[in-house]
Amino acid sequence: MNKVNDSQTINLEEFKTQKNASSNKFIKIKRPMAVLSILIIFTIIITYYIYSYTTSLVIVNAGISINLKVNRWNKVIDVSSTNSSGDAIISHNNIKHKNINDALLIILGKAEANNYVNPVDDTNESKKKISILISGNSLDISNFSNIVKEKKFDLTINENGREKK
Repeated sequence: MNKVNDSQTINLEEFKTQKNASSNKFIKIKRPMAVLSILIIFTIIITYYIYSYTTSLVIVNAGISINLKVNRWNKVIDVSSTNSSGDAIISHNNIKHKNINDALLIILGKAEANNYVNPVDDTNESKKKISILISGNSLDISNFSNIVKEKKFDLTINENGREKK
């Protein structure tokens, strides 16, 4: 034992043992936390990759041309346009991460408001056609299709080479 003061004595062996015990506790906690952190980061990366993987491409032609990339959960993950009028429609609307039916209805509503499409009636000789081309996995756009039919638009859907009216 070494004397530091008259009233205080320090045993170096006890001090080293206490220090090693506290560092062992830290190491016991540190390793599982590091593994857990790596697993969480890995899970986030995999989830993002799976969500952002394109399974279908939808091209909307209605006086404008808009391309929609859709994931396996029918969510729009990317929107682009080949012309400036299509850019005007998609720039003011948040179409990303919406269901494909909702995104198509938003596009149709804006196209109708800007007179790119119009419903078919007896007085309207120059009807404008809406065509939807779907490539990749099959998509359920029956909700959109029913609303378009109720509004009496001229709609053609081509899904992987099969034409639907």
